[in-house]
Amino acid sequence: MVALVDERLAEITNSMSTLTERVDDMDRRLEELESGGDMEGLRGEVKAAIIIVGDEFKRELQALQASESAKDDELKAEVEACKAEVEACKAEV
Repeated sequence: MVALVDERLAEITNSMSTLTERVDDMDRRLEELESGGDMEGLRGEVKAAIIIVGDEFKRELQALQASESAKDDELKAEVEACKAEVEACKAEV
């Protein structure tokens, strides 16, 4: 049990380290752009990043909608099967 906790803690520590490095890299890049007066370059990079995040969000939303639609179809089929069973029971009575 302790080994699993230690393993998970190591994974979390590694993830945090990676995230911290990425944030530090972004901070350095922003400082470079700001100090160089390249605001147009900064705008372009921010715009590109926003477009990428938006596209990823759109794909995730579409996947979720497809999943929910499939679940709805399954539930509708189950309801129809239940209705058929109820009708069959009524016919027997």
